[in-house]
Amino acid sequence: MSTTQIYLIRHAQSEGNALWDQGQVRLAKTELGSKLTDLGIEQANNLAKELQNVGFDVIYSSHLNRAHQTAQILKMDRILEVNKDAQLREREEGEEMDEDAIARFVERVKHIATVHTHQIIAVVTHGFVMRGFLAYLGYKQLEEMPQGFIKNTGYIVFEFENGNFRIAKTKQIG
Repeated sequence: MSTTQIYLIRHAQSEGNALWDQGQVRLAKTELGSKLTDLGIEQANNLAKELQNVGFDVIYSSHLNRAHQTAQILKMDRILEVNKDAQLREREEGEEMDEDAIARFVERVKHIATVHTHQIIAVVTHGFVMRGFLAYLGYKQLEEMPQGFIKNTGYIVFEFENGNFRIAKTKQIG
């Protein structure tokens, strides 16, 4: 492979997502966030089946429960470790400005792509930082991509070459 491929994947449905979808108040914030719902586990299993023939060389996930659980399911029978990385986390509301969260995420994805040159990488993360990444690339303005723009287990395949990202494919975006 001459380019690096990155699958940026939004985690499956979490308990917090389910409450939000029902118009209810979010769960109380915990250090590692909420876990996947039964539907989320089903979504993650479906994603794993869909991507079973992708030869991932490495899998990264946010350290938050919902992303890490999704990554563990995506791993399936692959003989790979899931690398937890707190820099891939969602924006910390009230503690982090949107621009800072996006910059943190973009720099981390660039670093991962640079370290794993000419490999296929899965990065399981969160909706806001994925939308921020798309805005960074000029796909759309952040304001044009509301919460839910990237569906649970939606993903974007990027090619990374010579320090530049190019969108190759999207699934459940928009």
